[in-house]
Amino acid sequence: MLAVNSVSTLLNYLLEQLGQTPTSEEIGLFMIQISEDLVLDSEEDISNKEPITEKRLSTKESGKDEKEVKDTKVAPLYLTELQMEINQLSFNPDEDSFQSGISETIQRFQESVLSVKNLVPDTYFDAFTRPIINNKFEEKTCGDGPGLKSMFDDDNHLQNLVLQTKETVTTAFQTANLYSETFEHFREFYKENEATDLEIIKKEQHDVEFFREALNRYNRQYKMAELVPLDRAIGMLKVDTKAAKELLLPSPMRCLDAINELLPILARAEVDRLVEESQDAEYKLLQVPQSTIDFVNSLTFLDQIQQRIEPLEKEAETVKEMYELIDSFKVPTPPEDIAIYQTLFPSIDRSKNAIDKALAERDGNIDKFCTSLDKDVGDLNKEVKEVK
Repeated sequence: MLAVNSVSTLLNYLLEQLGQTPTSEEIGLFMIQISEDLVLDSEEDISNKEPITEKRLSTKESGKDEKEVKDTKVAPLYLTELQMEINQLSFNPDEDSFQSGISETIQRFQESVLSVKNLVPDTYFDAFTRPIINNKFEEKTCGDGPGLKSMFDDDNHLQNLVLQTKETVTTAFQTANLYSETFEHFREFYKENEATDLEIIKKEQHDVEFFREALNRYNRQYKMAELVPLDRAIGMLKVDTKAAKELLLPSPMRCLDAINELLPILARAEVDRLVEESQDAEYKLLQVPQSTIDFVNSLTFLDQIQQRIEPLEKEAETVKEMYELIDSFKVPTPPEDIAIYQTLFPSIDRSKNAIDKALAERDGNIDKFCTSLDKDVGDLNKEVKEVK
């Protein structure tokens, strides 16, 4: 009876713990998500875009305040750690370890009962087991007394309680496994990030869309990892997620650091190229031709730069998008790079003004070119005559 009561008490407490287990719908709301199309600007930081968590939803929907909900809950009995690996999520201790512990606890209950000495063989009780009748000890007819071990094995009620106790642990881990599924997208991006060769990325050519998507993705992943709680009460179990969080946080940051390093370098290189090209164009257009060949070069370059200025402006817009990303995502950039970038569009404007000026002077320069050419032809004829 003592063993039965002990197992029954344990079962009742475990069932009380299971009563605090959230539903599958509530566990689904534990999933941490941030919008895929997250866009940052200088006035809005990613930290302001927190997902709606189950805790806030459940308290609002139930009409109870958070303090009242906490007071009605029983603290989880057991602690297990969620372990994240490249290819799987697991618990430590796992269900088998807890089942083994429960079995050992019940075994200890039985051993406590079995430790009580069987009183039947004790000679102290011979007066009851071998009474003296007619001055003669009677034979002991009760044998050696009951075998408690066999009684435990044959007690169907006790075995049913043991089975129910183990089933509560199984149910608890089924719920914990359901909760671990809310970390599956974390494991997937962790696996993808760990497989990313950042050195190859640094050597490849990338467009603005690549940087926009990468900055958005890795910033989003980092903020999601920051929002992972250190632990979560799931009925009977408290799931410790501290180690998983510590594993997750460096993963997107490692990739983000590579992107943050690459983007300013590429943007600066494009700015230098475009500024140099526009300044070179302005210089050539403002030069006053002195000879026939100067007129040829000037007029030829004017035709070329007219074709080039529109693509150059489009490339400058691409660079502008790069620096908008740098500003929006707070990518560390040397101040001198920003200062040089601010000269890009004024430099292009000066080139366009020089083009307009050159076009206005084009007809006059053609006349001067013809005059210079006629003079060169005359000089050449004179030299030919002198040779003859």
